[in-house]
Amino acid sequence: MEKIKILYISPAYYPNIIGGSERSVKMLAEGIAEDDRFECFVLSFDGKSKEPQHEEYNKVKVIRVKKLNITPNTLAQNISLIYYQNVVKEINPNLIHVYNTYHIPSSTYFKNICPVVATLNNYFAVCPISYTVDNIMERKKMNFYDMYTSTFKTYKARYFPKLFIALAYSIYWMFVKTLSKRADLFIPISKTTGNIHVIQGFDTNKVIPVYNITNKDSIKSKGKNIKRKSYEILYVGGLLESKGIKELLKAFKQIKHKNVKLHVIGGGILIDELKDYVNKNHLNVVIHGKLPHEQIDKYYSNCAFIVHPSLWPDPMPRVILEILQHDIPVIAADNPVAMEVFGSGAVFYKRGNIDDLSNKIDLMLDKKLKTDLSIGRKTLFSVDPIEKIRSLYLDVINKYKYRY
Repeated sequence: MEKIKILYISPAYYPNIIGGSERSVKMLAEGIAEDDRFECFVLSFDGKSKEPQHEEYNKVKVIRVKKLNITPNTLAQNISLIYYQNVVKEINPNLIHVYNTYHIPSSTYFKNICPVVATLNNYFAVCPISYTVDNIMERKKMNFYDMYTSTFKTYKARYFPKLFIALAYSIYWMFVKTLSKRADLFIPISKTTGNIHVIQGFDTNKVIPVYNITNKDSIKSKGKNIKRKSYEILYVGGLLESKGIKELLKAFKQIKHKNVKLHVIGGGILIDELKDYVNKNHLNVVIHGKLPHEQIDKYYSNCAFIVHPSLWPDPMPRVILEILQHDIPVIAADNPVAMEVFGSGAVFYKRGNIDDLSNKIDLMLDKKLKTDLSIGRKTLFSVDPIEKIRSLYLDVINKYKYRY
């Protein structure tokens, strides 16, 4: 019997693990490939040569190519996919699955070959810069003026260059959104992420949330019966403004308890600025930078609690899955994804409110606040995401055959 060919399209793939997205698509592709009915391919744009390089990992066939040198990166990803269209046509897939959203617009070019499915693990399809400081995409359907003014407020540049950049991205946004909406199915990794895309005009009938990919042992808590260090706090995530790390450091500076250590794990463009801030203010903060995933477990196990200060509706970062897996108490900003997943089980503070955050940290250190992540664990781990996505593949492929 002929196998069902699934082609995953991703900016990067194992062993080039940049962040959570690469780990997720690896787990998904390998999980689907375990089913003998399927043959899985990955087209990855992190190669060193324009000549396709063929590799294989755990039954997943990887074709690695070099991305074209164009700015911005998202445009380069889309033009590169069209440039390497012969690779797609040679595979002749039964379904294309875009992971990390960047290739959604150009992937719809292949709808005459097979259906196109897209995981929504960021907001590129509705906001080309992914995040705006006013978080307007949560509240209303954006028009050109909204996109322009929000980009202008968010982008770091001098006044006149910002005028041009905001205009360019707003024009780009119109094409990205229009083309992206043509995909056959969208799989947001949280309900909130799906709702935001629906607010921005995506067809609600084509949006089916499936929580982020997890390991099978994620269902078993790693955090039970662990003796935690009372005065050590953890942050895990990107060192980016949207992640709220600056607000966390300012709040940490204000706390009443002074014999406390904060561990910051993650990489990003703010790392030097954050190190300078820590040194200037003599804070007991260790900025570890980016660590291999296996080294992070001990911090989840040892620290008293973790702070998740994200300012934007972070679709479903892997750190949320890891918080639940390790059952570590959490203080979280009241962004809608955190509230969706943690429910009443976390200690929440007002997004961006430094005084509220510092107060909640002190109360946690005084053991006056408690958390219970059992509901969040049940919400995320009660359904096998790979099995659910496999079922969606078969449904979309059958509908495509009927349509054509």
